[in-house]
Parts: sequence; structure tokens; C-alpha cells
Amino acid sequence: MVLHDSRRHDAVRILAAAAGVVLVEAAVAVSASSLDAGLLAFVRVTARTSLVWFALAFAASPLVALRPTPASKWLLRNRRSLGLAMAITHGAHLVGISILAARHGAAFWSAIAPSTLIGGGLGYLILAAMVATSTDRSLLRLGRRRWRALHLTGMWWFWLIFMATYSGQLAHGVFAWLATAGLVALAGLRLVVAIQRAARARLTRGSRSPRSAR
Repeated sequence: MVLHDSRRHDAVRILAAAAGVVLVEAAVAVSASSLDAGLLAFVRVTARTSLVWFALAFAASPLVALRPTPASKWLLRNRRSLGLAMAITHGAHLVGISILAARHGAAFWSAIAPSTLIGGGLGYLILAAMVATSTDRSLLRLGRRRWRALHLTGMWWFWLIFMATYSGQLAHGVFAWLATAGLVALAGLRLVVAIQRAARARLTRGSRSPRSAR
């Protein structure tokens, strides 16, 4: 009961923090010298805060596997809430984009590559599916294998989106370099864990196989 209450309180704090950050970003955008400048800043900053929440959720499992510290265990225990926080900020990101699109119409859409529209649109559909299934009841209804396939696919899809976005902005500032390096490191963490698990699985299979060579 104590652990359950602690997890619930952590979830409330995480989601409140995500909502609070969005409200601060919106207030800054409204106070900008022009509406367009404020909207552009809002879209840019919500994308960056989405990346932070995503990175925390994405890193949770491999960090616990490699180094089970209290901090990494806290991340894993609250991974669902961290993912929902990312959904809040990324939803706000979509609101900012939608307002810009409504203001500028065809000129706005012509400046966006079709691959960005397709990848981003699919990303939001996947994100909606992940949010809709982010409950224990959904896990039981879908089954662990299908639930895990959906959420793992979604996590890697957003890794690709963030990677494509920030690796394409390396000439525009330090944040793009930090984001790209961080995303590469996150993928590296998961690769190391996958290699370790595969090696343990081979050893387990080997220890269970008949010793016919004797």
C-alpha cells in the first residue's frame, strides 16, 4: 500500500510538472514581441521538453538492467508517468503547430517536407494509442506481448523522429548536438543490454542442452 501510494504521488508530481512547464512556455509565448515569434518559440521549446521526458522514459529499463540504483529504479517505476508527461508536452507542441498552420495556411504546409508530415502524423497516432493503453487494464486486455510490441515500437519510432529532427539541425546550435549525442547514447545503452541478454540466453540454452559429446 505504501509503495502504491508513493507511486501515485510521484505520478501526480510528474504530470503536474509537465503541465506546469507547458503553461510557463505558453505564458512566455504570449508575451513575445509578435504572435508568430511566440508560437515558433513555443513549438521549439515544447519539442525540447518532450525530448527530455522521452529520454527519461526510454533510459529507464536499460539503466536498471546495467546499474540498478535508487535513481534508475525510480525512473523505471515511474516510466508510465514519464511517458504521459511526454504526451502532454508533445500534445502542446501539436497545438502550437496547428495554430501556426491555421494562421498561414498553404504557405505553412508548403514549407514542411512530406516525410515530416507522414512521420510526425504517424507518430501522433502511435502516441494516442500508447496513451489509450497506458493502464493496467489495457495491459491485461491486450496481453503483455502485444502491449509491449505497441509501446516498444512507439518508443523507437519517437527515437527516430527526434534523431532525424535534431541530427538535421546540427548547424543551428549546441542543443542539436547535445540531443543527437544523447539519443545515440540511449540507443547504445539499449544495444548493450540486448547483447547481454542474448549472451545470457545462449548460456542458459547451453546449460540445458544434452551433453551428448561425452
